[in-house]
Amino acid sequence: MRSIRDESGQALVLTAASMLVLMGFLAFATDVSVLFHDRREMQTAADAAAAAAAVEQFDGGTDAQITAAADNASANNGFTNGSNGVTVTVHNPPTSGYHQSADYVEVEISQVSVPTVFMGLFGSKTVNLAARAVGGSPAASKNCVWLGATSGTDLTMQGAASINATNCGIYLNSNSSNAVNIIGGAASVTAEYLDTVSSTKPPISGTPVVTNVAPVSNPFGDTISNNEPTPSTACTNANTTTTATFSGSVDGSGGVWCFSAANVNISGATLSNGTFVFENGLTVGTGGTTTITNGTVDLSGGALTQNSNSNFNITAPQVVGQWNNGIALLVPETNTTYTPTGNTELQVQFGSNNETFVGYIYAPNAEVYLQDHGGGITATGLIVSSLDIKSSTVSIPSYNALNPATTPLRAVSLVE
Repeated sequence: MRSIRDESGQALVLTAASMLVLMGFLAFATDVSVLFHDRREMQTAADAAAAAAAVEQFDGGTDAQITAAADNASANNGFTNGSNGVTVTVHNPPTSGYHQSADYVEVEISQVSVPTVFMGLFGSKTVNLAARAVGGSPAASKNCVWLGATSGTDLTMQGAASINATNCGIYLNSNSSNAVNIIGGAASVTAEYLDTVSSTKPPISGTPVVTNVAPVSNPFGDTISNNEPTPSTACTNANTTTTATFSGSVDGSGGVWCFSAANVNISGATLSNGTFVFENGLTVGTGGTTTITNGTVDLSGGALTQNSNSNFNITAPQVVGQWNNGIALLVPETNTTYTPTGNTELQVQFGSNNETFVGYIYAPNAEVYLQDHGGGITATGLIVSSLDIKSSTVSIPSYNALNPATTPLRAVSLVE
């Protein structure tokens, strides 16, 4: 007869019970791991949506455009508004958190009834997920030079050429090994940093260089090309000067003023408050300093010619939301005199002339050229195809740093 104290077989029972508990924990851990992965994916989508919405907001987009930008970014990251229980909600400005002001956009993504696998055995067949992000443009961009050619040489420096950009950075979009071409050993670059898409470190010293950075599109996007004046419609008899030589004054009253003659020679002229369109070329003469205040020089056709000993000063408009805010000299992409693959260079310094541009030189299709050491140029920003400096000095004190409240170029970032 077996003893009633016989405990044989208990280990099997305990093992079976333990295995059941362990399998339960394993099932729980598996589901939690999957849900955490899904939650991280959702947060990535929310971050992308908030960043896209902030960019659209900064570019002056409407509420509908801001929402569309967020929806598209979220969908591109796997969470489509109105599909599979996903809801993407955009708040402009945010309704919660620490950044409830007009400079920010809040995006919330939620998904209901996300199915579980093993947890369903214990009564939790679905769960709800949510993620939130806030993007905005609270700070001015640190870049002050954007050289946009995607191949070949973006920056050429010869002789004693120098760039002084002590409080901002330089970006090169070319992926070529010769993105920077230094001719001779006296050239110098002083900047906070130089970022290049190329994997080849350029032969410069004294400035931190980062290679293999991601390509960056035109920082102004389509803002200028979509809004710049078209001479055929913007230039009329009432707002056009036909003389080939001009030394007078024009107040553009916030609108457009046109010069239609070929290679209009301006010297000692005073232009203010407007966009001044030169339809067929501009020559800067030597009869005094030509000054443009609160205005943009729009070289819609023809070339810019500089006489030696000429002086040319431009102060760009500072109107937030205005299409030419911060643009001192504009060479539209429609000006076929300058093309990225052509031989014509946008010469902004010749002989002993001097120029001061308080604002950006915006010429995305042109190579900007400085001829020699007799003069120089102060430009607070360059957005051009490439830059060629021959024994001259370019000073770039950074428009963004000088005008942090009004600059059109800000650093969009995630803040929550």
